[in-house]
Amino acid sequence: MSSRVGRHAPLLGCVLFIVLGHLLIGERYGVHRDEMYFVACGRQLAAGYVDHPPLVPALARAACALGSCDVGSLRLPSLIGRIATVVLAIALVRRLGGGVFADTVAGLAIVLAPAYLRMGKIL
Repeated sequence: MSSRVGRHAPLLGCVLFIVLGHLLIGERYGVHRDEMYFVACGRQLAAGYVDHPPLVPALARAACALGSCDVGSLRLPSLIGRIATVVLAIALVRRLGGGVFADTVAGLAIVLAPAYLRMGKIL
């Protein structure tokens, strides 16, 4: 049983790090201007936008419909996407035959990459 827990430790550690970081600093700076733009675009959904894909305003619209359009509900899709990215990266490493060390390196590379740190905290 301990080997099974050890095999999933990198994944659980990375997910825990992401969730804790989101809870601690996710709402610190308020709503970003791009998030308000996505909410505005979500009120008028269209198949094509020049500067972003149509899924982003749809996610903003769904977040506002489920929540109260606050920071927490707007950033929930990005939290889920960030967790899914780590899960898929570690699953790919496992599929390619990597061990626990490779899982840890892949997970940390996704968690600590500057692009993911920047864009993974806003919608």
